Order: sequence, then structure tokens, then C-alpha cells
Amino acid sequence: MGTHPFERLNKVLKGGVIMKIDHTFVSGNIAVVEMTSTSTALNGKPFPNTYCWVVRFVNDIITEVRAYVDSFLVKQVIDENER
Repeated sequence: MGTHPFERLNKVLKGGVIMKIDHTFVSGNIAVVEMTSTSTALNGKPFPNTYCWVVRFVNDIITEVRAYVDSFLVKQVIDENER
């Protein structure tokens, strides 16, 4: 099994993946969290990715996460910065 993209991103971004929470919405046991990356790649380019996570909780424990992200931007920053 290959390395998870988040692990690879952490290696090509200065300070790793840094995200700012922009909006949250909670209803029952579901939370929707919109975030923006404030990271910078090793080559100095900004990594302006946006994320939307839909998170399900059972007894205050996360049991499911659906993550939506610009995967093309992830691939591009990895391709440009991975050694």
C-alpha cells in the first residue's frame, strides 16, 4: 500500500499541512467543516487548497470522514516538490 497523500503533502510543504477553519455547520451527529490551506510549498509557491470535510460522530468519536479537496492541486505540488 502506498503512502497517504497527506503524509506526502507534509513532506513537500514548509511546516506541513496548515489549514484555517473558515466555516462549520453541525446538525445532530454530522459536522461540515470548510477549510483553506495557508501552507507554502518547498519551492516557495503558495498552496491555496480548499477543503470540505463531512464528519460523522458516534458517542463523541469520529467514525467517518468524507474529505473533498482539489486533488489536481495536491498532485501538482507533490510533483513539483517531491525529491
